[in-house]
Amino acid sequence: MGVPHLWPPLNRPPLADPNQLDYLVTFKHFCEHLRSTQPASSFDDEELQKRYAIYKENFAARQLAAFYDRHHTVEWFAEKYHPVRSVPRAEEARALRRRLYDRFVVELEAGKFDEVDFDEPENAAMTRKEWIKKEEEGGEDEAKAEGEEHGVDAAGDAKMEQYMKIDGVEQGNETVTAEQHTYKLIIKTVPPSISRKKIITMCQEVEGFEYLALSEPSPTKKFHRIGWIAFKEGTDMQAAYDKLNNKKIDDFVFHLAMHKHQPPSRTRVAPEIAATPDRLAHDLERVRRVAQVADADLGDQVDGYNLVHSRAQKVIEQRLRKRAEEDHLRVQTLADQGDDAEMEREEGEGDAEDGENESRAARERRRELEDDVWETKKQLDLFIQYLRRVHLFCYYCGSESDSIEELQRKCVDHHWRKRVAVGMTVEKGSAGKSEKSVAQWAKNLDQKIEMKIRKPTEKEIERMGGKTIESEIENFMRDFVHKEHDARYKCKIAECKKAFKGYEFVEKHIRHKHPEKFEKLEEDVLYFNNYVCDPNHLLPTTPPNPSSAAALNAAAAMQAQQQTIVSPLPILPGVLGAPPTVLPYGIPPLPIGANGAPLRIPHGFLPMQGAAPGTPFDQIPRIGFHEGGGGWAPMMGNRRLDNRQLRSTGNGNAGGRSSGAGAGGRATGGMQIGSRMENDLPLNRDLPRDPRQVKSYVDLDAPAEGDIDLNYG
Repeated sequence: MGVPHLWPPLNRPPLADPNQLDYLVTFKHFCEHLRSTQPASSFDDEELQKRYAIYKENFAARQLAAFYDRHHTVEWFAEKYHPVRSVPRAEEARALRRRLYDRFVVELEAGKFDEVDFDEPENAAMTRKEWIKKEEEGGEDEAKAEGEEHGVDAAGDAKMEQYMKIDGVEQGNETVTAEQHTYKLIIKTVPPSISRKKIITMCQEVEGFEYLALSEPSPTKKFHRIGWIAFKEGTDMQAAYDKLNNKKIDDFVFHLAMHKHQPPSRTRVAPEIAATPDRLAHDLERVRRVAQVADADLGDQVDGYNLVHSRAQKVIEQRLRKRAEEDHLRVQTLADQGDDAEMEREEGEGDAEDGENESRAARERRRELEDDVWETKKQLDLFIQYLRRVHLFCYYCGSESDSIEELQRKCVDHHWRKRVAVGMTVEKGSAGKSEKSVAQWAKNLDQKIEMKIRKPTEKEIERMGGKTIESEIENFMRDFVHKEHDARYKCKIAECKKAFKGYEFVEKHIRHKHPEKFEKLEEDVLYFNNYVCDPNHLLPTTPPNPSSAAALNAAAAMQAQQQTIVSPLPILPGVLGAPPTVLPYGIPPLPIGANGAPLRIPHGFLPMQGAAPGTPFDQIPRIGFHEGGGGWAPMMGNRRLDNRQLRSTGNGNAGGRSSGAGAGGRATGGMQIGSRMENDLPLNRDLPRDPRQVKSYVDLDAPAEGDIDLNYG
């Protein structure tokens, strides 16, 4: 006879279909669901990874479609992506870039950007905060002296002169002076439903209005935006503020404020991989292509690519010429002072001072590598500066803006590169971050730059979640062509009921007789694809995966926080619709009666409390292990009541015995609490009993009650 199973098998509930959930499931969840739905099939790791990648693409496509359906009728969305309504905004952005281009050409020829360097300063914290503070307190000279004391070299001083001027903070695209900022007003919030055309009409009421800039909508603030109203120099700003403040558009009141520029308090720094030689060469090739594409968008009169390339070559040649002159002068000086032995001695002393024991050939190779890296950086930095100042494009962010103010808001300060030693590999350069996160950063940046350089094909757009004209036309024809039989098809558009012999004739009829349908269809497809192809498009906020580590940690933290909350009315959660109640840590819920109502506890009785760590074993309160029998052990304060106290308080039987007591005095009745009996407690009926209470024990050697103790001594 076999041993029966004591525990029935656990029946796990089936996993939810990942395609029906509004969050991205883990790879484990996806694989378990796939195996449970297709038990007869076997999948290897490669097949699972392939299917999971397809699932993630489909999930991204669903997100894009959901966001488009929710926002495609809103003004801000249409002004940015609609093929017709976005034209005025695009023309304004092009006009601004042409003005910035003319200014950049003058500054480039004057040599203003010859010393541009995007490597992070060695003491970035000092150069950003203390530099401005020292300039305000004691002037530029004192700030430089303080910087030298903190180890900021001359190159760092030059950077601060270029990017951190007290009367004009260099933001990488425009020198924003205090005077210019006095001629701007800030719109604190702009609803997503109000068009920029209406705001411009309102601003044109003030003489001297120059332009309007709007930020990208913020998903965390119901897609509201920030606005900047710029005026010409000499405009009475107080009068402009008084006239525009509290103006109404579509029943919305606009609240304005004077724009006061504040020095940026944070910067953005690309990871160390951006400063490795291989990545520098890769970025140089990509940034050149971005510059060519951006110039082509502004017209034939813009040729910034060739101007920047020529200037970079000129700066490199000047440095090489200067280096050659310095080397020649050094060699000549040493030759005048002594012979070749003296030259070797001088070089040996220099090596000893630097702590290097390299041979002359090794030093030459290192110097050539440093020169190559410097030339690559110089060209790269000049092109990055050109894109930022003219095309309002931050290369290391991969984002493009329509206004100077929006670019400053996205990337408020100079976007630096982490400094690394020459020849450092990717693994060494990414010591501060995990290798996976650094690789993901580089991958995301390359994807954004690729979408800026090259327009994706229809197949790529479809993979990204977009639509194709052919597929949409097929869906459209399927809805508006009625097939009666193989030789008869009808047009279902509006009141048109014309019949044709073949499907292709109906399609030709719709194209010629109902062209507005196809035009609207093509416009909708282009509208949707413009949103999909934006590398920085917004996405709907999805709930977190409840099985993810982040969600579990958040739930644990919330539970730990709720353990300190005291409920005013302790009720057992989950009984007869009672709301969940959180009690202090260690205190169980109070008992309930048969009808689900909480029992009234007499004055002085407290619920059983959990013992603190380290409590002696005999002082730990227990349920069902007191002298009088099972059930709740009554407590008076922190003391346990015995049977005599129960009888004296009326909670025991008059005869001193528990009703229905069996062998060993086990109580089968109940302790009355208030007006209710303990038997009403559903919690008490199935509680386990202490085995010592079930079995009786009698010491046969002990004298019986009433016996005489005989002394045989």
